Amino acid sequence: MVKIKWRTLRTTLCLFLFSFPVFSQTKNTALLQQSINLAIAKAYAATVKIVAFDTLTATAGEGFFTGVVVSKDGKILTAAHAVSTKNVYQVIFADGKTVTARCMGRIGAYDAALLSIIQKNNYPFAELGWSYPLKRDQPCISMGFPFELKLQRNPFIRFGYVINPSGYGGYIQSSCLMEPGDSGGPLFDLHGRVIGIHSYITDSEKDNFDIPIDLFRKHWTMLAKKGNHFKSDLSDTLPLGKDPLEYKLSGYPSMANLAEAFQSVQTQFKAAIVPVNSQIDNEEVQVSGTIIQLNGIFGHPETDGTGYVLSKSSMVGSRPFVRGRNGQSLAANIIAREVKSDLVLLSVKGLMPVRALKGEITAVDISPRQHAHPAQLGAFMVSLSGYHPSAVVSVAGTQSFHMETTALSGGPAIFLHDAILRKEDLGAAVFNASGVFIGINIAKPSRTSVIAVPADAVNRFVRKAIQTAAATK
Repeated sequence: MVKIKWRTLRTTLCLFLFSFPVFSQTKNTALLQQSINLAIAKAYAATVKIVAFDTLTATAGEGFFTGVVVSKDGKILTAAHAVSTKNVYQVIFADGKTVTARCMGRIGAYDAALLSIIQKNNYPFAELGWSYPLKRDQPCISMGFPFELKLQRNPFIRFGYVINPSGYGGYIQSSCLMEPGDSGGPLFDLHGRVIGIHSYITDSEKDNFDIPIDLFRKHWTMLAKKGNHFKSDLSDTLPLGKDPLEYKLSGYPSMANLAEAFQSVQTQFKAAIVPVNSQIDNEEVQVSGTIIQLNGIFGHPETDGTGYVLSKSSMVGSRPFVRGRNGQSLAANIIAREVKSDLVLLSVKGLMPVRALKGEITAVDISPRQHAHPAQLGAFMVSLSGYHPSAVVSVAGTQSFHMETTALSGGPAIFLHDAILRKEDLGAAVFNASGVFIGINIAKPSRTSVIAVPADAVNRFVRKAIQTAAATK
């Protein structure tokens, strides 16, 4: 598990990604997206889930952590706090292949450890990078297996930037989110090279600390030697060498503000995302809602001023109302709920039509011709909120995932992404980088991930709900 070092609890929530002028042009954003995709393609198969393994009963334990294979013969880097030199471990690759490994060396003072796969073979591996040339605001990619998504076979991806190349205790501090289960997982540069190994977090979303890869390089001989090693024993200090790609590495001073690159998406759709208030257990609950068009589904526009709003069902209770553009409270009627997707459809009289300002879209078209598949791993997506004015940009963590690990068990395939959202942001739409509707944010099961119901499942729910309501009139 990731070690958690609690500092003073902060009441503010740091927004993750970004809005940065250096990528504000579409061309440059596309180049960044291409770099992310290439790095993921190089590194993905080398990221592995690791579980303690009982050789007598041939059974795996319940807890797990993460590692990264860094050599063809199966050398694995991970965090020392997750392993014991006495244990054997089961190693699970993203393609389902399972092998076993022994812990070799372990340096507790640096939280560094090396495992070696027992079965001889040629394994997918990631190239070692260097941590000495890292710069502030340099883009980076994290992979791991969050414990809250324990049935997830594939590593979860997060995108961020280096906040401090030599943070507290000499560890790399980045905005790539971590949580228990991610311990020992890799931090990559945009060349797909390992630059750090996940070590610990604090209460702040920006406090994610990795062991610099240069420590592994310096003490490789001791790590390859069986046993627990102490600082006083570390006589080996191998030369680091020089990073041949150092000249290609750069930081982007405004990396923490990527949302500006997608300002057009926010401008287009912010009027279509509204606050939804209701009563649950005699308390007022807030969540976001998405105003949708029905003409894209049924071929006719709304003519009586009724607007239709999608939201998160389990956060919409009795006496719901929606705040209109001018701040007025408009009573909402619940048309339908769907437990498996946790979606609710509301009708709100007087919500439409809304006079759109230049460039605005006041209702989201969810028809099949206007929505897209959540896209590939690492694809940018934009989330909006009915309560907070800023867009939140994230990357896709996985293409498809079923809801076995959430309260939405038995539901449709979903997709995950890594945006930092508040619970009241759920119920709002997610768009791809081109402003095309791809789903509704519906749950936040962990520190690192948000669940979204994809557009095709949203479309089916709305179509069925409206048709059922029309048939009962």
